[in-house]
Amino acid sequence: MRAPIKILSVSIVFILISAIFVQTATSISLHKLEREKILEERQIVSLPITSEDTQYWGVVVVIFKYKNPANNLPLPEKQQYKIYNSLVNSKNWRADHIRFLLNENATREKILNALDWLAGNSGPNDVVFFYYNGHGIPVPDNDGDEEDGYDEAICPYDTDVEDGKLVNYISDDEIDKKLDSIESEGMFLAFCSCFSGGLFDDSESLGFRKSNNIKHFNKELAMDIEGDGRVIVTAAMEHGTAIFYKEMFDPFALSLNLALNGKADKNKNGICSAEEIAEYTKTHTLLGHLLYSLGISSLAALVTILTGGPTAIPTALLLIIFYPVIVELVLYLQSGYFALPFPQIYDGYDGELPLIQYS
Repeated sequence: MRAPIKILSVSIVFILISAIFVQTATSISLHKLEREKILEERQIVSLPITSEDTQYWGVVVVIFKYKNPANNLPLPEKQQYKIYNSLVNSKNWRADHIRFLLNENATREKILNALDWLAGNSGPNDVVFFYYNGHGIPVPDNDGDEEDGYDEAICPYDTDVEDGKLVNYISDDEIDKKLDSIESEGMFLAFCSCFSGGLFDDSESLGFRKSNNIKHFNKELAMDIEGDGRVIVTAAMEHGTAIFYKEMFDPFALSLNLALNGKADKNKNGICSAEEIAEYTKTHTLLGHLLYSLGISSLAALVTILTGGPTAIPTALLLIIFYPVIVELVLYLQSGYFALPFPQIYDGYDGELPLIQYS
């Protein structure tokens, strides 16, 4: 009798998994349809994808290893090059038009110099790309332009805590000032910012701080650097943090990379616009997170059923239902807020901005 019961139990688990997946996919699809309708209603204003008058300039910043090893982000080395490779392997980007700053090369000075390089080389008809993947953190506002008293900042390789003070960060005000000096009328900006530890808790690491200002990081970062001609996508929603899976993958970076390689091209014309890329990245980052959580909880549930006793079925069902909740609670206890990896989009470009020609 035990074998039929186990088969029935496994079937119940798969039915529950399917129901959750269908509901999630339906919600994402509805959101996607709403966004696509908005894009279809807008006038398409396209710069030539390749011409003497339009060139493509980019800065890609990826930091998984910091000067202080306590701040490292443990992701596979091969993932560090994906965004850069997607650009240089396309038809409209050139390697000599891209600054790739990886780990120790992504210091505060070099990032700011790279932004100056963009300003010095790009013209009004050119397209600019800026991608940052590393730590992000709120810092005290020094000029009084923030209602909550905090600026948002990215953390270069040499960012650290010295004598209880954060040093070598780059605030959103500094980024915005650099962007204002760029003449390009079309920019795509992507920020995948993760957090860790306790901000001023010790001198060993950067980190989390349990306060309301950190919960608004992604929204306020986008608000502070928004402007005409800029399309911005951040890795998480207003009250959530970006998330990655240790030694496996970063849902935001993976989704963005797939988008740059043609997955975002909904009209199949061989060109992905900044808006298409932002939308694809937004929906698939959340989907990747949900599928990973669902997969882990489902695997644990199946193992419980196949190896457990009379209480295996209810235990397995509880695992599927409450595993994501437990993960969120653990993260909240550690950081002060939940993981809500649903990227936010700001679109200040009038029309659709052609970004990459992949075929």
